[in-house]
Amino acid sequence: MSLGPWLRWQRGRQRTGYDKLLLAASPWPIPFDLHLLRFREGSAIPPHRDPTTRGRHVRVNLVLVPARRGGHFVCERTLLDTPRVKVFRSDLAEHAVTEIEEGQRWVLSLGVVV
Repeated sequence: MSLGPWLRWQRGRQRTGYDKLLLAASPWPIPFDLHLLRFREGSAIPPHRDPTTRGRHVRVNLVLVPARRGGHFVCERTLLDTPRVKVFRSDLAEHAVTEIEEGQRWVLSLGVVV
């Protein structure tokens, strides 16, 4: 039996140098995914949206370790934006992460479709 990407580091969808580790996911009763994200120096995420075919895609990002320089979350419209907690509609709001100039950035990212 293959567990697929569960607990295996993979390249991020944007192919810009960040890595993701799937910790948990379920399609039912409420679809969600939980990833640990690792951003190394030089990585970034360009502006994008995460479309969904149904419901609203809400993402909660908890910044565990901020980069020493760079690696700022940029979002056109957030529901909550503190230095460590970012909550936003990833299907509607364009969002990005600026280039990590020094250090690493670690984020626990929970996505829910409601």
